Amino acid sequence: MKRFKILSVGTSGITDQEAVNRIVLVNSISLAVSISIAAIGPVICYMLNWRLSVVLALSAEFVINWSVIVLNYYRRHKAASLVLYFLQCTAITYFGFSLVRLFHVEFVIILLIAIIYLIFREKVLRRIALGGALCVLVLLEVYYYRIDATPSVIVNYNEAYFLRTLLVISIISITILVS
Repeated sequence: MKRFKILSVGTSGITDQEAVNRIVLVNSISLAVSISIAAIGPVICYMLNWRLSVVLALSAEFVINWSVIVLNYYRRHKAASLVLYFLQCTAITYFGFSLVRLFHVEFVIILLIAIIYLIFREKVLRRIALGGALCVLVLLEVYYYRIDATPSVIVNYNEAYFLRTLLVISIISITILVS
């Protein structure tokens, strides 16, 4: 019996166990990120005074994360993997620009690079994904270098510490899930 049926969405009828594992992993990451957004998002929004740009971005990321499972349901497995991967690249870039170094989102790029070989089988998709992650890293580093690297959203030290702790716990949880 499977623990969570939602994780196996899109795997019925597939005999290649490696392909099944990739689909389950993509569904798992999508679900884990969605749960993280649902758990941590309201706290972040509250501490940032429900800043519309953050609320809308987190809401969009939550909805698009769930679309990954829908894509797998309709057997669009490559599309699901690409949407998941590049949604995270986009989110890292957006929050990296808008919240500057409040969250140190550039460290999430390491997780993205680590999962490339787990979610993409084709060499060309792996290269595209690696290129996307490296572009995000370069964009963030150039942006941080060119501007004053103080957060555009001002929170006190305790709030920043609490938000970073939540983010680190979320990243560690997703990393453990992927392992």
